[in-house]
Amino acid sequence: RDLKPENLLLRTKDNDTDVMLADFGLSRYFGDSMIIKTTCGTPTYIAPEILASDSGYGPEVDMWAIGIITYLLLVGYPPFAAGNVARLYMLIMMGTYTFKDEDWKHISPEAKDFVEKLLQTDVKTRLKAKGALQHPWL
Repeated sequence: RDLKPENLLLRTKDNDTDVMLADFGLSRYFGDSMIIKTTCGTPTYIAPEILASDSGYGPEVDMWAIGIITYLLLVGYPPFAAGNVARLYMLIMMGTYTFKDEDWKHISPEAKDFVEKLLQTDVKTRLKAKGALQHPWL
């Protein structure tokens, strides 16, 4: 529930790089059909269903965060930005972001598609982990 670049560690061996997670302070085991209702996470990376905590959320929140992180790594800034947290949360809830031409013109269509499929506000249409690993961009 708190995936962000600061919590990703890279370890390199020869030609392979392992990605490891750090900071499990907000982590939680998700059992089959388990729903969590606690509102938590770093504002920039928080999924819309966490903000609408009355309905609860599941492991899809991590896929949302991977979409935010991927966008950030590709162009250097997050897809959702606002002057205050309330406005940021509104943009996240609406799924309002853009791919600015000047920043995305050298990014492959497959990478853009990967981000779009992760940043779906509807968890039913959002890319799952298995689908992400099978995506052509990866």
